[in-house]
Amino acid sequence: MRCVSIIPARGGSKGIPGKNIKILAGKPLITYTINHSLNSKLIDETYVTTDDIKIKKVALEAGAKVIDRPKKIAEDKTPIEPVLKHAINQLETKPDIVVFLQCTSPIRKKNDINNAIKKLQQNNYDSIFSGTKNKDFFWRIEKEKLKPINYDYKNRKRRQDMPLEYIENGSIYVFKTNKFEKEGCHICGKIGIYEMPREYSFEIDDMFDFWLCEKILEWVKNE
Repeated sequence: MRCVSIIPARGGSKGIPGKNIKILAGKPLITYTINHSLNSKLIDETYVTTDDIKIKKVALEAGAKVIDRPKKIAEDKTPIEPVLKHAINQLETKPDIVVFLQCTSPIRKKNDINNAIKKLQQNNYDSIFSGTKNKDFFWRIEKEKLKPINYDYKNRKRRQDMPLEYIENGSIYVFKTNKFEKEGCHICGKIGIYEMPREYSFEIDDMFDFWLCEKILEWVKNE
């Protein structure tokens, strides 16, 4: 089965200017994800979709192919589905499987991508997302009132007795192209989860995340 990866990386980040190519532990952030994709023996081609000339240059130098993204689907509030759809439609040959990787998640184990693809194939899933186990207690505000989401605070359980839950960590998504095109969502059909440990489940959103991921990268490198 033909499998390609798509790495979205738009310019114009407001929280951290130039975030996707900001230097993290000596390398531009996006190069970590490009390298993870290029090192996967199950991915035939690695594509970066971007509207930014600087990101394009870094991506090409790292060995990825680049899809020029129109500005109309490179805005702050643009959902990911039209970005993926545009990228797929630019390919000469439509892939059977797409691996969607976020460059803001730079920490993955060597075989995480391969194992996620294999899990989709072996279990006949239509899509898989990576996640980490959760034992935290969550609340939300509804009509200006606090409401517990996943537990009864009047009968509080120990963390180890909480039901098994997962947090979507944003690192790896794998889906069958035909199912994505039919349902219009990258999490679709028969869904599976690829479990990753907490220390490999950080997305970079602010400068604290940069600092933290640098420390984690140093730690996992020396394991």
